[in-house]
Amino acid sequence: MMATKRTKNPISLSEKLEIVNKAAEGASRADIAKEFGVSASTVCKIIQKSDKVREECAEGHGNVKRKRKSDAPELENRLVE
Repeated sequence: MMATKRTKNPISLSEKLEIVNKAAEGASRADIAKEFGVSASTVCKIIQKSDKVREECAEGHGNVKRKRKSDAPELENRLVE
């Protein structure tokens, strides 16, 4: 019997916000995990970081799947201006 390789399915911040909101409404973690195709432990981690998720979405980063920090944030800001 061969082991199957798991694939990583990145979750956008807007999807994480949906997970946080569903948990706040009282949905079970197992049901949320099935709906989004992630493990229950992933749902728990997202819920633990719910304040950060809400903050990032409020800043307008909803469709971002990964937030990377720049090595030169000052330069980045000047390029954007």
